[in-house]
Amino acid sequence: MEFQQWVDIDANIEIISAINFLDVCQTPVTNRELQEALMYYVEMYNKNLETLKSITSMIASFKNYYENKIQSKIDDYFLSK
Repeated sequence: MEFQQWVDIDANIEIISAINFLDVCQTPVTNRELQEALMYYVEMYNKNLETLKSITSMIASFKNYYENKIQSKIDDYFLSK
């Protein structure tokens, strides 16, 4: 799924960016701090994934609704002839 790949890439870039930022700043990072930072990004990833799933589901519903509505209009047109 295209959305899934985008989210995976974005999440990986953000996590790597956060780790690189900590390295560049030469901030002493404990395992606990790193784990907290990674958990934050995992939570963000999961929230974004759920949002994308909801949006994808809504788009599919709208698509089905309008396809059915258009097909109904076409059927009505030809049945009235």
